[in-house]
Amino acid sequence: MSFITATIGRILIGLLFVVSGVNKLLYPAGFSATLAGANLVPAWGTGIAIFEIAAGLLLGLGLMTRLTSIVLAAYTLATIVFFHNQWNDYETGMTALRLLAVTGGLLLTFAYGNVRGSLDHYRERNKTHEAELRAARAEGELAASRTEATEAELQAARAEGEAAATRNDTRGGVSAIATPPDKPVDRRY
Repeated sequence: MSFITATIGRILIGLLFVVSGVNKLLYPAGFSATLAGANLVPAWGTGIAIFEIAAGLLLGLGLMTRLTSIVLAAYTLATIVFFHNQWNDYETGMTALRLLAVTGGLLLTFAYGNVRGSLDHYRERNKTHEAELRAARAEGELAASRTEATEAELQAARAEGEAAATRNDTRGGVSAIATPPDKPVDRRY
């Protein structure tokens, strides 16, 4: 049950950044004025909007969850410092507290980012499964090579035994004497 709530929370936080980025793209004049009021370059508005959309989608989908959440947490804290730093103003102070709450959610996402509902979790699970398969294949190949080596040793020993028996036949050894001359020597082993 906790993975469901963590997944829903991660998606909602990602949606917050996607909607914010889309608004900045649709209404660039307002955000450019906000940037100029904070003594920042107004042309950064489009880049910031694209960053928010991309990071929100990554977070919502669960791709690079931990990296995305820590970068967004730093971005949210920078937003508080540059835009919402008048704590004596009620609305600015409340916005700063809301952004601190979002930062807390992002830090929780960083801490518990790879839950079952994220694509990172499935990618990690597939990597682990593939590593286990490679290890099993390597063990199987090692066992097969040991079996092949044992069979090769047995064939070499059989060949040595046949060669020794042939030498004994030609030298008048035990097998030539024990076999009657009218019967052929049985060489099956």
